[in-house]
Amino acid sequence: MWNYRVIKKVTKEEIIYGIYEVYYNDKEEIDSWTTNPTDLSNDTFDGLRDNYLMMAEVFINPILDEQELIKKITEKIIWSKC
Repeated sequence: MWNYRVIKKVTKEEIIYGIYEVYYNDKEEIDSWTTNPTDLSNDTFDGLRDNYLMMAEVFINPILDEQELIKKITEKIIWSKC
């Protein structure tokens, strides 16, 4: 399962918010996300409209913090190896 979500990335110079594809495992926990924010394009008008409507839903969900996501996934990996 996947959906679009807003992820906040913090660097030394700036804070950037982007819309990313976020992927979930069988337990509906975030498993991964795309490296770069998505762009709003498609090879058909209907596909573009569908992508836009899916992206619009990101504004009803909480913003994800990339640093927190990395920490949670790292902890999960460490615990799974114990």
